[in-house]
Amino acid sequence: MAIRSYHPNWSTETNGSSSPASSNAATVMQGGMGLTYVGVFNFRGSRYLHIKWNAYTNDGSMNYCHAFGYNYSQGVNFCMAGWYHYNNSIYNAHYTKWGTHYNNPYCYKASDGRSVIRFDRNGSGYTEGGLHVYYGTLTYNPDSRAVNGHTCSNSASHY
Repeated sequence: MAIRSYHPNWSTETNGSSSPASSNAATVMQGGMGLTYVGVFNFRGSRYLHIKWNAYTNDGSMNYCHAFGYNYSQGVNFCMAGWYHYNNSIYNAHYTKWGTHYNNPYCYKASDGRSVIRFDRNGSGYTEGGLHVYYGTLTYNPDSRAVNGHTCSNSASHY
């Protein structure tokens, strides 16, 4: 088991680039599959968190995302999503969550053809806390994956 540890913190609500506030990433090897620590994301007053990856939906990759965290007044959660890029779409997506009623994950294709994962906290208004997000792929080197952009909003489909 190899661990490379450096934790980027996505402290702003919108970032149009693939560079977090600190530009290093962590990789945790689990059973031979790479799992990249993407960073901490905060909702603030928004309902949805959208994270757009640099991966296009026509690359044939199998992908997964784990997220866990805490939001003030909503509690603790852990959620996962898995999906396959096939024929320029997101195919066979599966979602699981444990904990409170929020942060239901959902994957969609952005207008530029990249894949996006959306977390829904099932409400808006003031909150503190956030999500630790990890990304993995079973087909490609996980270090080749990066965040292309992210935003918090009250819109279900931002990209």
